[in-house]
Amino acid sequence: DKVLVFLATHSASAVLTFDELGVSGHPNHISASEGVQEAWRRTEGADLAFELFMLRSVPMYRKYLGPISLLLQSERLSDAAAVSGNPIGCLKALSAHWSQLVWYRILFALFSHYGYANSFEKYGATSACSEMKKEK
Repeated sequence: DKVLVFLATHSASAVLTFDELGVSGHPNHISASEGVQEAWRRTEGADLAFELFMLRSVPMYRKYLGPISLLLQSERLSDAAAVSGNPIGCLKALSAHWSQLVWYRILFALFSHYGYANSFEKYGATSACSEMKKEK
């Protein structure tokens, strides 16, 4: 219900969330994903329907390669992607939440795949990318 209230209050038409692996396997990330997926299913075909994009988790061996991981990303298509060559921008965004800005998150922002690129898969509806993946 909180997701639907937020969407209605802010007139949002899309939500970005974690995939079922929660990027790091963190229970809060996985629960957030499950809650948003449930909200999407409940509104499918209704006036409150929204697009849902899920951040794709990358394998552990690629997770901490930083910008090198971008070279290994071509094996799958995405419905949407955000690429940043500036991990300092990630740190600036993280600094808005001082309690979250601890030493290991600074290292994560500098050396993580997610500090440089994020790929999202559209949830539910069959997308052009999904169709191209099936043809391969």
